[in-house]
Amino acid sequence: IASVWAVTHWLTRPLVELTSQIKGLAAGEHPSGKVTLAKDEIGDLGRAFYEMSEVLRTREEKIRDLESQRFNHLVANVPGVVYRFNCQLGILEFVSDAVIGLTGIPPSVFLASRSLRDVIHQEDRLMVEQALEAAISAGQPWRLDYRIESADGQLHWVEERGRASYDAAGLATVHDGILQDISDRKKLEIELRRAQLEAHAANQAK
Repeated sequence: IASVWAVTHWLTRPLVELTSQIKGLAAGEHPSGKVTLAKDEIGDLGRAFYEMSEVLRTREEKIRDLESQRFNHLVANVPGVVYRFNCQLGILEFVSDAVIGLTGIPPSVFLASRSLRDVIHQEDRLMVEQALEAAISAGQPWRLDYRIESADGQLHWVEERGRASYDAAGLATVHDGILQDISDRKKLEIELRRAQLEAHAANQAK
């Protein structure tokens, strides 16, 4: 009986391990390590499986690299700062290189220890927080104009456009946005408003 069990175990163990690895591959997992393969038909099948999984892994890596290159190319051509914020973890997951031109702070600093909200002008922070909270709660995109202060103390007007993504329970998971420097546009708007007020005052004085 013991000898029969040993032979049966010797024959079935590689099949059981190989079946487990195949199920993992079907679920999107790659084999963590090879089973011991004999020089027989079962061993040939196992080696063919591992060769196939290696080809699939290599293809997946190439696809990820290509997607990353395309994404980086796309972001580099966006006229503004692109970012992604993880709502559940409360961290900035991505911010494009353009952020250094707008704030004077490199992306690595924001990703490591700072938030884009840190550079918002103190007088505008509450307005931005309330507007974002209302838009995310309502499941709506947002468009906000507010001031930020760069590392050299300069004030810039920015326009932020964003939208949140939600899980099956309706909770916000991430939100993606774009910040664009609109300082020149705001300057013209302020000058136009001043001119209109001066013209109105002059007409009232006649």
